[in-house]
Amino acid sequence: MVSVQVPIHAEPPEIVIQTLNALSQLNYTNYEVLVIDNNTADEDLWRPVERHCAMLGPRFRFLHVEGITGAKAGALNWARPYMNPGTELVGVVDADYVVAPDWLTHAVGHFVDLRMGFVQYPHAYRDYESSVFRSMANAEYRGFFYSDMIGLDENRAGITVGTMSLIRLAALDKAGGWAEWCLTEDSELAIRIHACGYTSTYVERPYGWGLIPDTWSGYKKQRFRWTYGPVQELRRHAGLFRPGRRRIPSMLDLTQRIYHANHGVKNAIEGIRFAGLVLGPALLLSMIAHRDTWPLPLAWIVPLAAISIGRQALRWTLCRNILGFDIRDYVGWALASTALTYTIGQASLAALLGRKAIWRRTDKFRRIQPRFAALQSAAAEGVFAVVFLAFTVLSVTVLPMGILSVAIAYGFLTKSITFAAAPVLSYLSDREQRKSFGPPQNGSALSASDHASSIAGPGNTLASAGNY
Repeated sequence: MVSVQVPIHAEPPEIVIQTLNALSQLNYTNYEVLVIDNNTADEDLWRPVERHCAMLGPRFRFLHVEGITGAKAGALNWARPYMNPGTELVGVVDADYVVAPDWLTHAVGHFVDLRMGFVQYPHAYRDYESSVFRSMANAEYRGFFYSDMIGLDENRAGITVGTMSLIRLAALDKAGGWAEWCLTEDSELAIRIHACGYTSTYVERPYGWGLIPDTWSGYKKQRFRWTYGPVQELRRHAGLFRPGRRRIPSMLDLTQRIYHANHGVKNAIEGIRFAGLVLGPALLLSMIAHRDTWPLPLAWIVPLAAISIGRQALRWTLCRNILGFDIRDYVGWALASTALTYTIGQASLAALLGRKAIWRRTDKFRRIQPRFAALQSAAAEGVFAVVFLAFTVLSVTVLPMGILSVAIAYGFLTKSITFAAAPVLSYLSDREQRKSFGPPQNGSALSASDHASSIAGPGNTLASAGNY
């Protein structure tokens, strides 16, 4: 018996209905679908979904609750008593995922092994090919799901990623349910399930396809969660990972501890690097103030250049041979990855400093955002780009011309280009949105669904259950 759970909050009804229709076509007999709507105030959004569940029959049950906390994790925990009493496996599907009919038929066999705690399938996406922005985002997502996830799985430290997950209910209960304190409640759960002695597997074939955010602000919001959460996990579970007698006892072996810890460490390092951005300008200003320079031997440039070229060659090799990218895909992947530098650094630093972050949903309403909002979503990155460009000019105009000044200028210019990538993607997403909607009607810049989308727009900080 499988209980497939679809947590929703202020979602476009037509998107949720499409997801439910796909789930109704599963060629597996012993399953139910629980649609868990939490804290949606507008009945025009959740009532159509409730009616559609009734139309699909008794296998589909709609649960509406208000006033609960804990976002998606809180909704899933709240729904635990409503599962069919015979449930053995719990599936989690996001509100915008269209699932293949043979998903459960192919997945449940993994659980013949009683030690199997969860099976995870990749995030995959649809309706992105006509959009340059969404194609870039799709390439950037692919790098994680067809490289990092495989490495984690091969070292018995795979993670759940919030959708297309199938979890043994006994493992979920033994681990203590979903973590309502964590922005990445899904990957955090994997740590505790493995610590209880269960195994997991990652299947590279996609069985469900979701929607990529239409806007740069939505893309950033999603990546903030994905960075902040693993650092939270690292801080909370450091006792499971540390060596020696101070380690909290668990069933994690050494390899699992290293890889689960590294999932948090590599995100934490981004915050340290982000904070370190002040060192370059501070050093240059100090050199100018003290009229201090030092010789930089040409021989030092050779290994530094070799390292830089080697890194790019390795990235291209990964993208071509593992991810199957052509040069256009590679450029899109590189630009999207680079554009997220500020968001990743900001999220990591906030988590390291213990600053509280609110779980923000991924807005699935298709609408035209005001141009000011599009510009504002990349304003911080634009400021950083201008500042580093100014230091680029300063380094070659104030310092004596030579290898040192050129090397410093190159470093600043690289950072300027890195941060300038964000306004480029913000512009692309805004331009494509306006093209897809056509010219405004009756002086309005918003789509017909704007009344509903205003409830779930960028300014909404209500804890909710959206995409991981």
